[in-house]
Amino acid sequence: MVPATKVHLKYLFHVQYYDGDGFIQNEEDVSRVDPTKSAYYDVEQDKVEYFTLITSDEGQVGVNLGTGIFLSTFEGFYAHNFTVGDPGPKPYKLIFYRQHTHNFTMGLEEIDHTIKYCIGYIDANGVEHKILVD
Repeated sequence: MVPATKVHLKYLFHVQYYDGDGFIQNEEDVSRVDPTKSAYYDVEQDKVEYFTLITSDEGQVGVNLGTGIFLSTFEGFYAHNFTVGDPGPKPYKLIFYRQHTHNFTMGLEEIDHTIKYCIGYIDANGVEHKILVD
């Protein structure tokens, strides 16, 4: 088995709950509740109002789970509010994952490791509304 390579996360997530509470993912991506798990483990799924990916230069892309509207401030991306198709019926359930791509030499030495981030939601009909961010 090839050992995992620790990669710097380009984006950290910020979660805001309906009651105004929330938190920003730590750079180590470690849960505050269970240090053997990712920080995402700490997200209280049923309470999420906004889920946003942020960068050190203050660019962000996020989704409002109350309305189904996405927001982006990234240059070259939609710099406004937008939807992915018809928002669909509520309630909305958060979608978030990181898509890792590892490239190796024939000798199984890792050449590079890239990450794309997916955020969005699933509507009450089970339809996914999501975007992939480099």
